[in-house]
Amino acid sequence: MPASAARHDDGSEKVLDLTTTLAQMFGNSRGPVGSVFGGSGTTTKTGTKEPFGTLGFVCTIVAKTSAGSTQLCNTGFDTPHGQITLEGISPLPSPFQQAITGGTGKFVTARGYAQFTVVPGTSAHSVLHLLRT
Repeated sequence: MPASAARHDDGSEKVLDLTTTLAQMFGNSRGPVGSVFGGSGTTTKTGTKEPFGTLGFVCTIVAKTSAGSTQLCNTGFDTPHGQITLEGISPLPSPFQQAITGGTGKFVTARGYAQFTVVPGTSAHSVLHLLRT
């Protein structure tokens, strides 16, 4: 798997450290329960700023509190080496995690988790922990 890498001692994990810049957004992320929102953008490797594909996501708000909201989200990264799909419950404000549920190409057996830190309206820092099978 390409990109900046860090491994556990047993070599079972590959880490992709990515920065996403949002290009388009739709819906209302501050709407009532049931509201749908999402967006898309480009990704780069965080350390080198090398382009690394695109990202898209769609979320449905499932709960609201005075501190923020909770969304059920589906996310996809389209990289030069294949796609990576994720889903999970995402509380805002961030940070939050999503499960890596699959992929294509070099990521066909992808599983693991991703840690997201969002900068509202502009970008996100995403660290994907891909577990080898």
